[in-house]
Amino acid sequence: MSHALPAALLHTAIALPPYAYSQAEVREVVRAWLADDPERAAKADAVLAHAQIERRYTVRPAEWYLAHTSLTERNAVYREEMIRLCEQAARDALAGAGVAAESVGLIVSTSCTGLMIPSVEAYLMNRLPFRAETRRQPLTALGCAGGA
Repeated sequence: MSHALPAALLHTAIALPPYAYSQAEVREVVRAWLADDPERAAKADAVLAHAQIERRYTVRPAEWYLAHTSLTERNAVYREEMIRLCEQAARDALAGAGVAAESVGLIVSTSCTGLMIPSVEAYLMNRLPFRAETRRQPLTALGCAGGA
């Protein structure tokens, strides 16, 4: 018979990338990036105008994304920064809840920004003192709905 405790959300933590842009700044960058394709620029601007997002965060300055278009290069940065930011958020959440990593039974992760195999919680298992029996549940290929 299992004596598992019910799941509980004890504390949340946020680890934000260092670069922040208002939605107006993002729209400006995208319009400039697509200046040679006015139809695409107009469509992208319409989507951004109605996104109801006030601020966006990135791990590199906006100019980096315009100059570095290789999926391989972008995904390498994603992997590195995903691990760093998730470790920071996990440490902050555990500390805020007053919970030892050893008492965590399940780690769930989701992202629609990039893809990494193994997923980020596999790296966290080696960086924080979780038990070997701690279960991992990556939610992949769900897009933004994964967070819901």
